[in-house]
Amino acid sequence: MSRHHKCPPAPALEWAEDGTPASLEFGDVYFSREDGLAESRHVFIDGNRLSERWQALLPGQEFTLAESGFGTGLNFLAAARHFLENAAQGSFLHYLSFECFPMSCDQIGKALSHWKTHFPELTEDLLIQYPLPVAGVHRLVLASGRIQLTLYWGTFEEGIKALHFRANAWFLDGFAPAKNPDMWRENLAPLIWQSSHPGATLATFTAAGAVRRTLQEAGWSVQRQPGYGRKRHMVTGTRSEAQDTDRSASESDRPLRGNCLVVGSGLAGCTTAFFLTQRGYKVTLIESGDQIAAGASGNPRGALYINPGIEWSPQTRLHVTAYLFALRFYQNLLKLPEDLACFDGLINLAHTEREAARHQRLLTANEFPAPLLQALSVTECQALAGFPLASGGLLFPQGGWMAPSRLCGFLCDQAGLDLRLNTSLRAIQQASTPNGRSGPRPWHTRLNDRDEVFDQVVYCTGKPAPLPGPEDTVTPPPAKAIRGQISCYRIPEQAAFPKLPLCGDGYVIPQPESRSLWVGASFQPGDADTELRPSCDEENWLRWQQISGQDQSLDRQALQQSRASLRYALPDYMPACGSLHGQEQFRGLWYLGALGSKGLTLAPLLASTLVDLISGTPAPLDRDLLSRLDPTRFGGQRT
Repeated sequence: MSRHHKCPPAPALEWAEDGTPASLEFGDVYFSREDGLAESRHVFIDGNRLSERWQALLPGQEFTLAESGFGTGLNFLAAARHFLENAAQGSFLHYLSFECFPMSCDQIGKALSHWKTHFPELTEDLLIQYPLPVAGVHRLVLASGRIQLTLYWGTFEEGIKALHFRANAWFLDGFAPAKNPDMWRENLAPLIWQSSHPGATLATFTAAGAVRRTLQEAGWSVQRQPGYGRKRHMVTGTRSEAQDTDRSASESDRPLRGNCLVVGSGLAGCTTAFFLTQRGYKVTLIESGDQIAAGASGNPRGALYINPGIEWSPQTRLHVTAYLFALRFYQNLLKLPEDLACFDGLINLAHTEREAARHQRLLTANEFPAPLLQALSVTECQALAGFPLASGGLLFPQGGWMAPSRLCGFLCDQAGLDLRLNTSLRAIQQASTPNGRSGPRPWHTRLNDRDEVFDQVVYCTGKPAPLPGPEDTVTPPPAKAIRGQISCYRIPEQAAFPKLPLCGDGYVIPQPESRSLWVGASFQPGDADTELRPSCDEENWLRWQQISGQDQSLDRQALQQSRASLRYALPDYMPACGSLHGQEQFRGLWYLGALGSKGLTLAPLLASTLVDLISGTPAPLDRDLLSRLDPTRFGGQRT
């Protein structure tokens, strides 16, 4: 993997008079000029027998479909609509696709204009959420959560090695083997086999003998079938069971949804609970206090942005991926009301010469699309902010501010879960036998003085206490507390007032309706005292002066209110997301936390990831990042 980010190359296209796109690089069309939709149905949907298989799914079951070559998205739209028309309500489709030359959103829209009357809502959802040309993994959520689309911008070989998944069916697309041999190399067939469930199927438009032999040698039972239109033949295949030692479940025997206990009602807990209910789980969310979001998630305002590193490090990859997913989640999936968030832009100021030099190195070493971030001069920053600033910086055009405390309440309302305040987890023990013939053992818990049983328990507290188990105790990740205090100041009518959130050494979030500013946050590692301190209000006022370039003493009447809370971070400053026990017999105990000061950015992606881990379905993160987020990575999880 490159040390710096390079945007994936855009395809060189030639458009026929009828609007059909063709690749100049590969000398081939993206779909049949006769009827691309009919071709997709014949080759891929009928070739994988998807109608009968999807009609057999039960509520709560999931089906994973993988594709080599996203192209125009026509195969995806055809499959998504067919799934919604045939599969039972409450069943879910995971669609993974790999694309080395992703089209732009405008190109996709032009190519799909042929089919705009066939699937208008799905097409609109796809175009609204369509990812920027940022390398790696992108997760889109469509059809109210019933369809999870995971796109990998990069080569097919890189993607299939990077992502951990098992497919029930494959669309082997891409251009013809003679024109795009890299897509059909011999070493890819075993990877496809390894990334498939028992009984998985595949279909491809090509019937080339070399392709058939390669698939057969990898373990696929291959049949030549009648092709579509002018193509005489196509190929279908089934993963052979004779050499199958993989015990992962097929679509017919996956466990149905159960009930989950989520401990903690901050951003991590509320977003996890939201995604669990969206995916068919019954959720009980408990909070030991008398209100939700009592910790750092209870802040009235927070900034949504990232501070990428110069190198394309795991931490930067995580934050960029999470930021882009968070924007789609808040703006498209949740459709937040205006008083909960504003995404009109955010400026990260180069507040010192050193930071200005870092910004320059970041932009020189990396390629980032302008809708993600772009450099601004001092004059441009001043014009956008409507404020006399002393430096230029980076504009995040879709960044902005949010109201974390109210967001948590909004998520709970949308989820329709069982919310219990003033409720603590007093004891937990795993049952000695599974709940039914197969599957993980349930967890017996005591909530206050009430005994209840849950299939899954998810800890979303900043730093969970050690948890008693039947044979041992789970030691949580070694998260450390970081105290932070934010302050709200009233700005006089005659004084200049910024239009956009400003970040530098801390952040300034304007509230125009009251001419007030939230400024924060102080940073005191290892300090767990949440009593308010006048010294921190003074410190925040100095932050405002530094960002604004205005040298003035703090007027005590300007201070409206303050709030102190604790954030938690791990020694490597990466969050934790995954199973608390690395042992199969202890499955069902999970942790999501240590989000530091980036809860608004990280919580949606990590919550979605955790639900995929719980469900055994493809996660929207690569293997490397999943391992770096493992809550047990520091060792000592069993005592």
